[in-house]
Amino acid sequence: MIRNNKGVTLVEVIVVVALLSMVLLLINAVNIFGHKQLSNQSSHIENQSNARLAINILTKEIRSAKTVNVLDNVLTINDSDTYTLDDYSIMKNDNVLISNIYELKIKMQNNKINLKVTSNEGGNQHSISLSTIIYLRE
Repeated sequence: MIRNNKGVTLVEVIVVVALLSMVLLLINAVNIFGHKQLSNQSSHIENQSNARLAINILTKEIRSAKTVNVLDNVLTINDSDTYTLDDYSIMKNDNVLISNIYELKIKMQNNKINLKVTSNEGGNQHSISLSTIIYLRE
């Protein structure tokens, strides 16, 4: 009688399936880790961009203004435009200028304005704070 040994046993099939499952699980874990990192980094970059944009816009507005007043953390430029922080957004005359801002501090001392902007925390990211000092011409 001739025996045919060309097939595989059940044990061999189970071992191959188990090894393939482990390899696929490792690949999936790396993929999920990559997506989480991408999400965290995107949130961090967005926070930095919001804070930078707020500083740039406010600095430009203050430097081009004829009159600047600060009272109770409200910036008034040219006696017509007001900038305030309301519900995590910087508002210009009741219109949203920049969103996702946690803190806006404006202090005026003599001929200089201290400006500090802090963006919202995103996920497990820390908030981003930027500050500048603007000297006014007299």
